[in-house]
Amino acid sequence: MVEDPSTKRYQPRNYLELLERRVAYLEQILKQSRPDLADDHLLEDNAVRPEAQSPTSTIPTQSVEPQYTEFRDDDEHDRLDDLASQVGLLSLNAAGAEPHYLGSSSTFAFSRVINSSLRQVVLRKPSSETTGIPNQEGSATLPTPCLLPTNETAIRLSNAYFQNVHSQYPFLHEPTFRSWEATLASASSGFNSLISNPVALFFLNMVYAIGALLLPSSEEYSAERLYISAQLYVDHILSRDNLEAIQAILCCAVYSVRSSIGTSHWKLAGLALRQCIDLGYHRDARRLRSATADPLQMELRKRVFWCAYVMECQAAVMLGRPLGLPYQEVDAEYPMDIDDSYITNSGIYGTPRTSSSEPPTSMTKAILTFRIRRLLGQIHTSIYSKVAPCSSTQDAQQKCIDHLRNELEQWRASIPPEAPETGQTLALFTTPDWFRLEYDYTLLQLYRVQITDHKDETPDSVFIDCLEAAEHQQATRGRHSMSCSSQG
Repeated sequence: MVEDPSTKRYQPRNYLELLERRVAYLEQILKQSRPDLADDHLLEDNAVRPEAQSPTSTIPTQSVEPQYTEFRDDDEHDRLDDLASQVGLLSLNAAGAEPHYLGSSSTFAFSRVINSSLRQVVLRKPSSETTGIPNQEGSATLPTPCLLPTNETAIRLSNAYFQNVHSQYPFLHEPTFRSWEATLASASSGFNSLISNPVALFFLNMVYAIGALLLPSSEEYSAERLYISAQLYVDHILSRDNLEAIQAILCCAVYSVRSSIGTSHWKLAGLALRQCIDLGYHRDARRLRSATADPLQMELRKRVFWCAYVMECQAAVMLGRPLGLPYQEVDAEYPMDIDDSYITNSGIYGTPRTSSSEPPTSMTKAILTFRIRRLLGQIHTSIYSKVAPCSSTQDAQQKCIDHLRNELEQWRASIPPEAPETGQTLALFTTPDWFRLEYDYTLLQLYRVQITDHKDETPDSVFIDCLEAAEHQQATRGRHSMSCSSQG
């Protein structure tokens, strides 16, 4: 650190060089979005190049053949890492303050990390069967982007998504999506009216990509190519660091968990959860009310948080890892139990469901799933943690287990009668067996430590309950596996 004689501020010795690099980077972003305003006078040959500013820039533009192109961007990653490290050391504080490093909370660093993860979802080695091009050992490829599907195909794909995924993870607003879809289908404007809306184009491609994973395979569309098409717009969304950025990550997490290849669902869910925490979505919205948030935004904030929380919680429990957010730190409200169509920017037009005796809405199953997954997280933290509060004494552990069992039974009692199935069942969540499977799984997690403890005598009733739960789970999952095999 040296003292600037004119300002008396302490700055790094290479402060001017860092500023020049920062200006060059910002001008490059401006050049991409508004070429008419850009004046990139600082960008030199050894500075940030257009192809290096974003990991997704290595994705090829739309084409028909070949369907897969080679993907090599190690040099670009090195330049990004170097730039991020140098930019991160700029002093953004008052005079005399030490430079602060802009780590994972900065938009630039976050976009660099998340883009690397998102590309892995469809990263694969080429083969002659899929591309007609001989495989080159060690070369990773990405599918090329594709055009959006025809209106008829698009409706089938989006219906598959909203009937089978949205009912479990309602982090999108269906009426908003349907308005984009209607604009796309319009003969007068169509795609041209959405060119200036990268948010709409991202979510259209992502919903269709997930729908393509759900529906039986067809040559009409490719889930992987639709996914890559969506990634063309992801930089714009992630740079906002807002509600839409979290929705984008959750879309990718849903795609990842349903795809046979790709990055870790646990990692993507964790990224979404940390973004929620960064924006305060894990806290009660009534105490952190934003003056600029409308009713629709307020509801979507609650939805994206609980979707991210239950995704990460389920993955952490299954992998035996600590929760990304302890349940004690969560006081966010559950979303309103009301259909999407009643929620608008201007207000809530309808009465939310408040009693288990009332007919279920499109949100009822999701909210019940949020509750059971939160209880699952509480069991995981209270019983399986190395510093579990239930493990202080045997009596304390038994009281804790009894309390958790009581909460589980209360949850089970609140399950509404099963509504008639509508549309094609493409996910286990939409079947009548879902709640029973969740109950059985949580019960087994609650008592697993007890039934394997040889020191203390466990009541026979616990063994009987666990045996019934295990038998029911095995039979149900086996039946659904056979059903899926016959449909495929």
